[in-house]
Amino acid sequence: MMSVSPAGASINQLRLDALMEGQLSVGREYMPSSFRQEWAVVHSYAASIMADSNRSAFTHEMAKVLLAATSFIGTVTAGKQPNYYQYIDGQMLDWYLEPVTSSTVGLIGRSLDGILALLKMLRVFETRSLNGLEAYHREHFDETQIRRRIELIEEALEKVRQYGGTDLEDPVGLDAPLESFAASTSRKCALIHLMGAPLTQSHDEVLFVRVLQASEFCFLGIRLSVSTAISAITSGEAPRAVRKLQTATRFAQLLRELLRILQTMPVEHFATFRSLTGKASALQSIGFHLMDTLLHGLNTEKLEHFRRIEHLKPVLCFCDKDFVSLKQAVLDTEESRPEWREVWAACRQFDKDLLTWRGLHLGFAKRYIPQDGPGTGGTSGARYLRQHLFRGIFDDHEPDWDSVREMFPDLEPNGHHHAMPSVLIVP
Repeated sequence: MMSVSPAGASINQLRLDALMEGQLSVGREYMPSSFRQEWAVVHSYAASIMADSNRSAFTHEMAKVLLAATSFIGTVTAGKQPNYYQYIDGQMLDWYLEPVTSSTVGLIGRSLDGILALLKMLRVFETRSLNGLEAYHREHFDETQIRRRIELIEEALEKVRQYGGTDLEDPVGLDAPLESFAASTSRKCALIHLMGAPLTQSHDEVLFVRVLQASEFCFLGIRLSVSTAISAITSGEAPRAVRKLQTATRFAQLLRELLRILQTMPVEHFATFRSLTGKASALQSIGFHLMDTLLHGLNTEKLEHFRRIEHLKPVLCFCDKDFVSLKQAVLDTEESRPEWREVWAACRQFDKDLLTWRGLHLGFAKRYIPQDGPGTGGTSGARYLRQHLFRGIFDDHEPDWDSVREMFPDLEPNGHHHAMPSVLIVP
């Protein structure tokens, strides 16, 4: 372990297990004011260390972990609904990904490892819950659904392994000192121990949070793969583009697996905590919007939305006149030419799989959100998703309706027409 400075030694004495215990035992919505105040002060102290250029690099790293671990308490005041980034512990997800931000291949690998770690943690949680070993999140517990959920998690885990996720364990436990988390090479310990505390004691909110977090890794994996594919297409490197589009397809398929797992949550269970997550819409996900814009071009109908929400402003970087979306890059080639035939085939498969996920997402919204009720994040819920359902690479593509109806039999394709939202390719 690296030598720790006086400031590092000070924060190293903090008990991260006490931090998580205090949140898990009651739910973040119901944390005592004294607990909130205590850790809000710690959050501010971590921020001050981060701002001090005289601190050592390792002390900064320790403070960065602490800042992320206390981010919810430090930024969400009592009685205020968290936004999406706060709800999913986005700051900790960012820290987990940070070591390889300059390497696309490394980030894709770390995203797969992150999905694997989250699913394994969820499997442990559900298994322990079935055996009566989990002290918290016992409300609205459905044993039959949990058993089915574990089966689906096992299937998803096997798929992530096939796609390259690694099972290497992180030995750092929750009771370890802060310096151990900061020194972790894999950083999986932060995913497992320092994030994902639900707002309530509802059992299925643990599932909901973990699925959102794993979905973020899928959005990132798609975005990184597609970005490289676009570069390959514009450079005339068709074989490389095919490989990257196939990688993007794998992440799109994992998104579908995650929704299959999430569907084991009874509708009435979602209703027990949904109102508290009103501002935590996945439509506030910067990862989703960056992915979506990279695929199709900048949607001018959402520009004001991007300008208004601070953490969505990075999407505006796509206003650059040199930006090329995947749709534009592929359609600028000729499918009839032998060198591009496989690229088009790979892109069609990717587009089909992602559209099917959109169809499943629509089915989820129609089932779980009250009919004609508002969606999360101030959207119109299922109506919003239906409007953007056919936002694909190819205008004639539709979801795989057989797969969609397998999960959501009540969702009919009739009436879901192709929407053509305004798209801005260049300013």
